[in-house]
Amino acid sequence: MKWTITSFFSFIVINGLLAQDTAFVTKGFFLTRDPYMLACAQQQPDGGVLVSGSFTHYKSEPTTNLVRLLRNGKRDTSFNKQIGTDGDIRNIAIQKDGKIILQGTFGHYKQQSVTTMLIRIDTNGVLDATFNPYRTIYNYSGVTAMAVQDDGNIVIRDVSGNIVWQSYTTGL
Repeated sequence: MKWTITSFFSFIVINGLLAQDTAFVTKGFFLTRDPYMLACAQQQPDGGVLVSGSFTHYKSEPTTNLVRLLRNGKRDTSFNKQIGTDGDIRNIAIQKDGKIILQGTFGHYKQQSVTTMLIRIDTNGVLDATFNPYRTIYNYSGVTAMAVQDDGNIVIRDVSGNIVWQSYTTGL
């Protein structure tokens, strides 16, 4: 059985079925403070990709910890290039309406103070002030997983696997 799987994998590689998508070019991140520069990425319904990590520039243009790339890896100039946080973005989730949920260890987004380390931004990067996931006993810094369910509800789990927050209103 081992020989069969190895042979099959070799066949796929030789025939180019696992070829790299050379149209997607991501060179250009400028590392500033962390050897593990890229933290997470999430593909949006239109094919764009949100990338977070410890960087201050992408292709010589300033951005802090968050950038949106087009399908070909070029920076999306319609997404506000001054976007960023003063700390790490550890999780990204995309809602059906395209709004973006960001979780991490930050107290500011685009130099605006935020009350929790869990925020929502619009598709163009503007902070959504109507999103309020505030919980007095939890600051969201211990989150390890975040997902938007098919019904639109958001579920957030901590390192122990406990659900620490869940929206019960579709689209919240």
